[in-house]
Formats: sequence, structure tokens, C-alpha cells
Amino acid sequence: MKKIFAFVAFFLSCAALAQELPALAIEGAKLEPIKFDEFISEARERNSWVLNKKLSIDVAVALQGPASSFNINPSASYTRGSFYQKAPAETFRSPQSNTFTLSGTIEGRGKRQARTDSAAAEVGRQSAELDSMLYGVEVDGAYLFLDAGRIKLLWHAHQNTINHLSKLPAAEAAQAVADYKKMQVDLINDFRYFSLAMASYMGRKSIDVLPEPKSEFLIVPQDFDLKQLIAEARESRLDLILMEAALKAAGANQALAKKNRNLDISASVYNARTQDYQSSGTSYERGSSFGFSLSIPIPVSQIYDADLVQAANNRMQLEISLEEARNRVQFEVNQAFLQYNGAKSKLVNALQERKLAVESDLKSAQGIIAAHGGEVELIDARVNYAKALIFLGKMAGMKKTFPL
Repeated sequence: MKKIFAFVAFFLSCAALAQELPALAIEGAKLEPIKFDEFISEARERNSWVLNKKLSIDVAVALQGPASSFNINPSASYTRGSFYQKAPAETFRSPQSNTFTLSGTIEGRGKRQARTDSAAAEVGRQSAELDSMLYGVEVDGAYLFLDAGRIKLLWHAHQNTINHLSKLPAAEAAQAVADYKKMQVDLINDFRYFSLAMASYMGRKSIDVLPEPKSEFLIVPQDFDLKQLIAEARESRLDLILMEAALKAAGANQALAKKNRNLDISASVYNARTQDYQSSGTSYERGSSFGFSLSIPIPVSQIYDADLVQAANNRMQLEISLEEARNRVQFEVNQAFLQYNGAKSKLVNALQERKLAVESDLKSAQGIIAAHGGEVELIDARVNYAKALIFLGKMAGMKKTFPL
């Protein structure tokens, strides 16, 4: 992915007719040059969806501890009594007993391990979702960066053409200069629009300072092997990885649903103590008794299996979706490959036509306008090629090929 994004930043260094150009300016705002990696880094740090997902992962990690612990539910109780409110004789004193009870739960077989596996699978699913979100931020940010950069480069191309036309006699170039200046006004408004979108995407709160795409890369057409792209997509595409993680979590939840039907046993032990006392002339010494009890529930609720059906169907739905997604990969990669090859052919043609336009006569209005047309076509071809390259990378799962 990084190799592809390296070409995203090509356009700002394109030498339009090899002449120094004035800086782009927006009234009421200061432009801050920013490289693609800086733009994406800030967007990743401040994106609300990413931040919320990171918080969800923190919660899932924190829940792993409780899920992996023994569910024994210990409790202790103390009971004092009983005693008579009225004695049958003045000398009679009722005994007062002290009873201590300790109780807890013997958890059903396999429940703890099932909870542990389910919690770990949920962390994995949340992490895969975060990776997918971060990649989505990069892809969407690349498109936005390209759109803003395209407008900036077009403005420079217009300005460069105006500079060349201004050297000609006024009668020959006046109308063309006026037309290009009018176009520049529209381009400034378009650039403000995309720059504002970039600022919002980066999570900035002020519109007084707006980002301005900056790069020193030149794009170079690349060749790819379709079969290799399809094979890599089936292994590396983040949407498939996310679905696999979700399927693993669904499997763990299904196992947990089965284990949760295993019965818990409530156990308790108690110790009752009575003090020595006298009754009817008889002396009774201090007494102590011990007891143990088990409580086994009758699983009436397990007559119904809605929980098992739901867990099984959730897993089956994900299995169906994953299988369909894996089959769809070859079609999507083929479509992206066709789109990419079309954009690459147009770029190669635009490069050739641009070369011919530069070699044409730049001492006449017609020659300068022709060169300008070739420059504009090249800008559009490069931007479209970069977008096609990014889309191909997304469909083929080439996230490791971006060098930025």
C-alpha cells in the first residue's frame, strides 16, 4: 500500500512548462503545506471512528481478565439465635447459637475456558476492525489529497500559461489570458472546498489555516500480474481478514452458548455453635455441629434451544458471507485491473502527447494553448491513474506496498 501511496504525491512537483510559479493563495486563510504522510498521520490520530474503536478495544482487553476468572460467587453469612422470649421457669435460659455459613458455586464444566476463548476472539475481531478502519482512512484520505492536489496543479498550469501568453502581443493573447484568469477564480473556490474537506478530515477546528497538498514524487506506470493479485487478495485483503476474525468470534460464542448450558452446582458448609446452659436442673455443655449441602438446579429452561440456534445461525451467516466474499474477489480484482490498465494506457498516451506539445511552437498563442491542453490532460491522467492504482491496491490487498 505504501508503494502505491508514494505515487499519490506525484503531482505537486510536476514542472508545468518548466517555469517557476507563484504560490497558491486563498483570501482570508493561510495555506499550510503538508505531505501525504503527515496528512494521514494527523487524520489517523484524530479520526473519531478510529478513536472510538480504540476505546472499544481497551474495553475488550479489560474484559478478558474477568472472563478468564473462576466464577465461584463466594458468600459468607452469620446467624445468631434462636432464643425464647418467655422462659417457662425463672432458672431457664434459652441457648443462643452462632451459625457460620460459607457458600459458593461449582461452575459447569468448560464454561470458564469458553469465556476465555470468546473474550480473546472478540479482542481479535475488534483489532481487525481497527486495522480495516485505519486502512480506510488512508484510502479515503488519498482520494481527498489527490482531488485537492489536482486543483492546485491545474491552477499552476493556468498561471504558467498566462505567463507565457503575457509575453505575446496583447491583441493575440488578451482574450485567452482573460479566460484563464476566470478559470483560476473557479479553481480557487474548488481548492478551498477540498482544503476545507482535508482540514475537517484531519479533525482540525479552525478554518483560518488550511492544508495545502505537497509532494515531490513523480508517478511511474507499473505492471502487475493478475493471477498474483488475485492470490494476494485472498490472503491479504483486510475485509476478508475482518470477516475471518468475526467468524472466529462467532465460533467462540457458539461454543460458549453450548457450555453455558452445563449446570452450575451451589455448595455450602456451615458450623453451628451453642453456649453451655442449664435447663430444668440439667447442665448442657457447649455444642458444635457441622453440615454440608449441595443444590443442583433442574434445567427446565434447557427445554428451549433458542440460544443455540441463534449462535449457530450467526456463525453460519458469517460463513456464507465469507465464502461469497472469497468468490467475489476474482471478479473485483479483474474489474479493478481493467480500470487500472485503462488509466495506465491513458497516462502513457498523455505523457507522449505532453512531450509533443512541449516540443511545439511556444511563441504563438495557438502553440501555448496546445501545450496547456496537453498539460491539463496529463494532470487528469495522472490523478486518474493514481486513483486506479489505489483502488487496485485496495481490491488486491496490497497494503504492504506503500513506502510512505
